[in-house]
Amino acid sequence: MLIWKLALSNINKHKSKSIALFILILLCTILLNISLTVILTVNSLFDEKNIELKGAHFSTYLMTDKFEDKYEDMLKSHPDIVNVERENILFLSQAEIDLSKEKSKQNLILFNQDESREISPLTMVEELKNKQDNTVYLPYILKTGSGYRLGDSFSIQYNNISYTYIVGGFFEDTSYSTFNNSSIKLFLDGPGYRQLALDLDQSGDYTNLSAVFTESQKGEAVMMDYYDMLFQSQDHTFGAVSLVSAKESSTIFINFMAVILIGFSLVMVFVTIIVIRFQVSTSIEDDINNIGILKAIGYTGSQINKTLILQFLTVTIVAAIPGIIASYALMPFIGNIITSSVGLLWSLHLEWIINLCSLFFIAGLVSITAFFSSRRTKRITPVIAIRGGVQTHNFQKNFFPIEQTKGSIHWILSLKGLAVSFRQNIIIIVIVAALTFACLFSSVLYDNINSKNDAVVSIIGFEQANVTLYPKNKVDKEKLYHSISDMDGVGKTSTLDTLTGKVDNMSIVLQVSDDFSKLETNTVFKGRQPLYDNEIAISSLVAKKINKKIGEEITIELNQSSKPFLITGISQGVSQLGKVANVTLSGIQRMQPEYNRVSLNVYLDATSTEEYITKLEKQYGDQLDAIYNVEEGIQSTLDSFTQALFLMMLLIITATVIVVTLILYLVIKSIILRRRKEFGILKSVGYTTLNLMTQLSFSLMPILILGVTIGGVFGYYCTNSVIELLMSGMSIYNAEFIVRIPIVLSICIGILLAGYIVSMLVSRRIKKISVYELISE
Repeated sequence: MLIWKLALSNINKHKSKSIALFILILLCTILLNISLTVILTVNSLFDEKNIELKGAHFSTYLMTDKFEDKYEDMLKSHPDIVNVERENILFLSQAEIDLSKEKSKQNLILFNQDESREISPLTMVEELKNKQDNTVYLPYILKTGSGYRLGDSFSIQYNNISYTYIVGGFFEDTSYSTFNNSSIKLFLDGPGYRQLALDLDQSGDYTNLSAVFTESQKGEAVMMDYYDMLFQSQDHTFGAVSLVSAKESSTIFINFMAVILIGFSLVMVFVTIIVIRFQVSTSIEDDINNIGILKAIGYTGSQINKTLILQFLTVTIVAAIPGIIASYALMPFIGNIITSSVGLLWSLHLEWIINLCSLFFIAGLVSITAFFSSRRTKRITPVIAIRGGVQTHNFQKNFFPIEQTKGSIHWILSLKGLAVSFRQNIIIIVIVAALTFACLFSSVLYDNINSKNDAVVSIIGFEQANVTLYPKNKVDKEKLYHSISDMDGVGKTSTLDTLTGKVDNMSIVLQVSDDFSKLETNTVFKGRQPLYDNEIAISSLVAKKINKKIGEEITIELNQSSKPFLITGISQGVSQLGKVANVTLSGIQRMQPEYNRVSLNVYLDATSTEEYITKLEKQYGDQLDAIYNVEEGIQSTLDSFTQALFLMMLLIITATVIVVTLILYLVIKSIILRRRKEFGILKSVGYTTLNLMTQLSFSLMPILILGVTIGGVFGYYCTNSVIELLMSGMSIYNAEFIVRIPIVLSICIGILLAGYIVSMLVSRRIKKISVYELISE
């Protein structure tokens, strides 16, 4: 009980320090609890939602006139099948819609709302009370990401005809709910669906198959089998998605952001530990007389030690509980970011285990830090306390002697103050360096994604063509390719087909090119791309799973054929879940002599992509199955990440400014308390408050400059290494993000200016020091 009273007395005595520590721990708890909640719950979101929405584990759509019963029979005969549904739908390739007030071309799959279905039924989140004719129902991501509301007009531009509908509601779906998958799913009311089907005159008639298995993982294997069976015969007039692939492609960015937030949270915890160590040390120095008195009246060193631990633990718990509550107040805001990325409503639940983990983690670290930092109280005796902490002698070196050091008196006194507090200065340098790096890291990420940098596109795995086209089966493809290559405005063309093969019974995506040197995106970071028909480059994930390296041989299976290939390179990329291998066109033809390339990538010079597509449709539209605006697809994918990264960058920068302010407040207040008599003497000999404030601020500026410089240099040279470390779980081992010097300088100068302004404001406390009061004391 006495120890508890002493702890409360210390908190009351050091109110401002306790409040500063309270704010710091509050920030730590908020960030840590949010990041842990996101990273531990978002991966289960898809599985839980799929059960709730009665969603499919695998879905595929094919042209109705090319549909065969064997495709459905293949699903029905699967040993782990639970249910299969077949439904007629409409498919609009590269239809133009409005997204965030900009035109965007997307693949649309349109379902009839009036049809009943057991798998993936229409599950509304919001719906118009008064139903109207010509109504469209949109995925929820178009509300959160593009700003659509109930009753708005929704236009679809297809084949130079505009179709306008009324937004009648928003729904959730786990297969086609985001722009990361191949298509976006919409529902039309019965009359609107039938009218559109008539207008399209069977050109948009497709058949959709949905399947549910005993386990969701079975859907991924079935999708690979479907690619084997359909790719050659369907001319890219089909699409397929599994729950596993939809989940991983939609959550990869959210998980990456959560990892960054956890990293910043740990930086904040590290700063908090340093601050507590500093506060314990200064508390012992400031209260050394009281500690001596307590020892003299019978208190042991252990009891005083426990008092200090209880003091900081109390502040921690009092701050952590509101921090956890505040994190839940911010969860809806985080939920909007998640919903905008994954297209599913993130329901807010009270996560007791995560909350307790955050509380015990921070409280445990604070207790351990306070315990080890306060052990020196055991060595303080009443005699040492009376001497002010001096044991036998206390001869310190006279740094920067006034008579020998050149410069103004304010500068010399600032340097002397700087040299005396060496350990304190090291603490400030480490904290400022860590926070500067955190700000710089988040700013570099945002800058690269916002500018659609090649390094970001390379990590994702996109080939940076302007247009990708797929000819019809019956045309002379090679003749068509040459004609398109000779069109005005075309800089070059290349091929990058995708097939599904196997290696060591593991399904992988084979990327096929006639010449990998023509590609703009080189994903190989070790070794080289394949050149000959017996060479292959495999992803780092595949290499790890099959335990192979460059120079070794692997056997690739494709349909009923298998051939050995020599590994010449290791690639990276998060597309296709990282299970990718690059093979030359001649290498595939070695396995399947009848294979011909089925796509063409077009790279434009100065011609507008939209203008070129219009020209292409006029000249060769009757010979093409599909034309994709790749440039727009990359932009729409990255745009969904940009806003979230911008908000995260603002959060980190704001937290950094708050922490720097708190650190400087604690340090300057401690300096003023310890040097109170010295400042009083300087005032008595004629120094003004402004002179002393300037001296104190200048004494801290070299420390801030050094900390900011270390953080800036580390950020400039090591940002890519940290990105590689954070993304190593995604099999990314080579990042080449551009770190722009203007960004580094602006972050560093901003922190320095903030530090100087704060130090000048806090040091105004010197004004309260009165020579008369010091003499009276």
